[in-house]
Amino acid sequence: MSDVVQVNERYFYVDSVGFQELNVKPFKDMELMTPVSNEKIEKTITADREAIGADKHDAYQKSFNEAYFAGSPVNFSNSGTVEDDYNKFIFNNAQKYSLSSLRSADQNGWEKADEAFLEEVAHKSCKKTDM
Repeated sequence: MSDVVQVNERYFYVDSVGFQELNVKPFKDMELMTPVSNEKIEKTITADREAIGADKHDAYQKSFNEAYFAGSPVNFSNSGTVEDDYNKFIFNNAQKYSLSSLRSADQNGWEKADEAFLEEVAHKSCKKTDM
C-alpha cells in the first residue's frame, strides 16, 4: 500500500519501506510527480554529462522523456503509428531493459529494446498477413 501526502506545500510518496519527496512538474496538459533529486542521482547525471557532453546528455534526456511519457497510459493516444507503438513499448519496458533518463550511455540496453520492439512489430505484421 502506498500514498502521496502533501505537507506544507511539499509532496511525499509514502509506502511500507519509507518515503521519497516529490516535485510536481508540468508536462503537456498534465502534471507529473518526479522524485526530488538526491546526491546519487546528481552524481550519475554529472558523470554522464562529463562523459558525453552536456548538450548530448540533455538532448538524450529530452528524447527519452518525450518517448517515455508519450507512451504512458495517461497520455497515450493510439493513432496506430509505429511511433506511438514505440513510445508505448518504451514506457512498458524501460525497466526491463534498464533504460533511464539519467544515463545515456547504456547502448546495449537500447539495442536490446529496439530489437525486441522490431520483433514485436514483425510478429504483428505476420499476423495481419495471415488473415
